Amino acid sequence: MFFKINDKLAIGAEVYQTRHSWGHKAHLYRVHTPERDDECIESDKITYYNRTWERYEFESILFSLVEKALKHHTITKEEAETCNAYIKSPQRTEDDCAGLKTIAGVMALGDIFGSTQTEKNDWKERMLRAGLEKKGLIMPDDWNELDENEKQKRLDGAIGALA
Repeated sequence: MFFKINDKLAIGAEVYQTRHSWGHKAHLYRVHTPERDDECIESDKITYYNRTWERYEFESILFSLVEKALKHHTITKEEAETCNAYIKSPQRTEDDCAGLKTIAGVMALGDIFGSTQTEKNDWKERMLRAGLEKKGLIMPDDWNELDENEKQKRLDGAIGALA
C-alpha cells in the first residue's frame, strides 16, 4: 500500500510472512519528481508472532517509522507532525475501516441464516476468514477445540470491534 503524505513525502507499507511469524514493513520516501524518482530515507519492520490489534491497517508500523525517522534526523519535527496528522486523519482511517464494517455486517447475517449456534458460528467464521485472511488474520491455535458458546462470544466480539 502506498500513502502519499504530501508533495515531498510518501510511505510504502506491506505485509510479509515467514514460516513462524508475520509482520509489517514500511519505507519512508522523499519524493523528488513526478516520475517517482524517490529516495528511501528510512525503513522499519515490526514482526508479530501471534495477533495484532490495530484500529486500522498498518497503524503501528506507520507511527513507528515516523518516530524512527525523527530520531535519526532523516525528517524534521514539522515533517513528522505532517506525517502523523496524515496517518491518523479521520478520512484516511475511515477509508481503511470501511471494508471492516462491511465484513462485520456480513458476519452478523449468520444470526439470520443459521438455525443452530454451530451454523451461526460457522457462517461468522467463514465470513471473517474470507474478509481478513489476506490482511494477516490468524485464528487462535485452539479455535477448533473451543465450545460453541466461546466461539460465539469471540465472533460477536470481532463483529463489535469491526463495526
